[in-house]
Amino acid sequence: MRFLPYVISTRRAGCAAAMVQLGECGGLPYVISKRRAGCAAAMVQLGSRLLRGRGGHVVIRFALGGCTNRPFFRIVAANSRRPRDGRYLEQLGCLDPLPNAYGEKVAGLNLERLRYWLGCGAQLSRPAEKLLGLAGFLPLHPMTVTAAERLRRRRQLEQQPEAAPADGSAEPGTGTDPAA
Repeated sequence: MRFLPYVISTRRAGCAAAMVQLGECGGLPYVISKRRAGCAAAMVQLGSRLLRGRGGHVVIRFALGGCTNRPFFRIVAANSRRPRDGRYLEQLGCLDPLPNAYGEKVAGLNLERLRYWLGCGAQLSRPAEKLLGLAGFLPLHPMTVTAAERLRRRRQLEQQPEAAPADGSAEPGTGTDPAA
């Protein structure tokens, strides 16, 4: 059994918010709510309410914002069938991918809400998983390690000076002949 905060608006009961106990009844989740003795226990089928005509699952991903040549991303929990920049369930953080004056890419994360959504079974997109790995929230993504090794090798090759030919011949393409 899990307990989640849930808002119930019933005019007769007068309960605004309640702590909800989730169970399963025939494979569908249901809600049992009882805030005060005066409130009758309510049993609501969540399967039909939450998935009515929508389907899909919750994904934690980036939603693009900003202007042309100035991207800005919101880290959101959204239904998988929604468009990338469409409506989302909750904003969990933000990312500014362009380096600032100090050469830093700035990200802000609400780790408590990320923990909540991951506990509810939300899936991560690959870029979100890489960012959370770099933030130390999750283990590093394997592709992050691979990309860092490739970048390190590339920079090492660029910094090594080209070895000058030992026989004293001219550089290729200069058009000068050392024998002449």
